[in-house]
Amino acid sequence: MLMDVRIKQFCYTGPAGGTCLSDGAFGERYPHPEATVKVTRGFFDYECGYRFIGEPADAELTAFRNAHGSAIDQRIFFSEFDLVDRKQRKALIAQVIDNEG
Repeated sequence: MLMDVRIKQFCYTGPAGGTCLSDGAFGERYPHPEATVKVTRGFFDYECGYRFIGEPADAELTAFRNAHGSAIDQRIFFSEFDLVDRKQRKALIAQVIDNEG
């Protein structure tokens, strides 16, 4: 089951590769305060907490990625700290984190 979440910030792959940030560092600034992402997987990063990978799930984010991101790598990356609703954290972790090893 994939889960949609609202996020405040995210990273994406730029048109020439490399990581771009939604705040405009290393790429174009995302012009909206929030975006919706369909989360496809997650993992625990010992330095940064829980990290997640997803795909655009709203028209604004899809248009932004199509205009400013890689044509090949359409993924959106974010952390648990980027969630708009922190109450979703527990359910998100339970659904998408690989706890097998």
